Amino acid sequence: MKKTKPKTSTAADDKIVDLHIEKLLVGGQGLSHVGSMACFINDVISDEIVRARIVEIKKHYLEASCCEIVQPSPHRITPPCVYVGECGGCHFQHIEYSHQLQLKAEIVHDCLKRIAGIEDPPVQFPLPSPSVFHYRTRANLKISTSPFIRIGFYRRRSHEIIAVNNCRLLAPALNQALTHCWQVLKEQPQVFANATDLCIMQSSKSEQVLIAAQKGSVIKAHTIFEPYAGPASAPFSCAPSSLALSEVIKGITFIRTPFTFYQINGEQNVCLINLVLDLLSPAFKKPILDLYCGCGNFSLFCAQQGSDVVGIDANSHAIAEARYNAQYNGITHCTFFCDDVQQRMRQFLTHEFYSILLNPSRQGCGHKVIDDVARIKPHLIVYISCHPATLARDLKRLLQHGYRIEVIQPVDMFPQTYHIETVIKLVKS
Repeated sequence: MKKTKPKTSTAADDKIVDLHIEKLLVGGQGLSHVGSMACFINDVISDEIVRARIVEIKKHYLEASCCEIVQPSPHRITPPCVYVGECGGCHFQHIEYSHQLQLKAEIVHDCLKRIAGIEDPPVQFPLPSPSVFHYRTRANLKISTSPFIRIGFYRRRSHEIIAVNNCRLLAPALNQALTHCWQVLKEQPQVFANATDLCIMQSSKSEQVLIAAQKGSVIKAHTIFEPYAGPASAPFSCAPSSLALSEVIKGITFIRTPFTFYQINGEQNVCLINLVLDLLSPAFKKPILDLYCGCGNFSLFCAQQGSDVVGIDANSHAIAEARYNAQYNGITHCTFFCDDVQQRMRQFLTHEFYSILLNPSRQGCGHKVIDDVARIKPHLIVYISCHPATLARDLKRLLQHGYRIEVIQPVDMFPQTYHIETVIKLVKS
């Protein structure tokens, strides 16, 4: 579509402009320009023309708020959630799902081209989520008892809590647990008086929901909620307790606690594991180094295939769970270390690993870890990323170390949001 020249008018102190949305960026914002100034705006779709109010004037860019859709995208739909526009949890509910996937592929492609310098990255179409709503089996919400009683999520770009009674992304059992928490908060506010965060997580094995009211990493109150047993069956306790559920994934039992990261889309986690195992298949029965291994979400399956696996993660709870999961399932050939990844992996610089699995947080690995990975000289690297920009930064450095990309496969773990998981396979040139 031809870019239209922005129309500009001024009402009071507000500047109103018509914007052509050029593309969507990491973070879900649309990019447009007012003259030579980049302008960022939420709740839009590529190639739309919108009327917007300039709300922030920065040194090098502008921020705008959408007032009217002048020329809507054919992919625009009416969001089904009543909290859209206020809650900061969803960003793409106004976009039909098939087009969400296309836009996410374009965001990954743009980052790899612009940041990593890859001229035409072979980004495959994202693997879609079987469920586009009610897929979350874990959620972290905010609690407030003063000045108002609230459970919910932060308002966009704010620490104000938007009260949420039912979330369309949560699994049905989690929404039932949320209703129970609201009832307790209203009838017994003292239960949550010292808590600021609420973790609710479901076991697909039993549909039980673990509820933990927390302040920082300290559990202030907790219970196990049975969705079909009624609220009376789930009184809260403030006594210290071992909080855990169990989850079965592809025949392996995993422990689940409030202290460790897990993929929140259970169906897509199986898809992700299968993809990683397929890309790693040449490495089976050969040594694998799993960096940022967490609770063993990939390590245990690799070890089950006969590889000797070394896993490293800085989260002590995750490593304790990884060791427990391995022992409980009778899986040998895996050793887990709790340490800073960069510090601990240096003792393995002279070891021979056929492949290295990288699964960092959204901050990515950073150049020191990438350089040490290159020093180990694995034949195969599989990089799992939840942030396209830091992925592109790290890939650029790996390519400089003589690796080449074989596969770029996005996996949509988070429908209705801008987030996208991307799995990359690299081999030594």
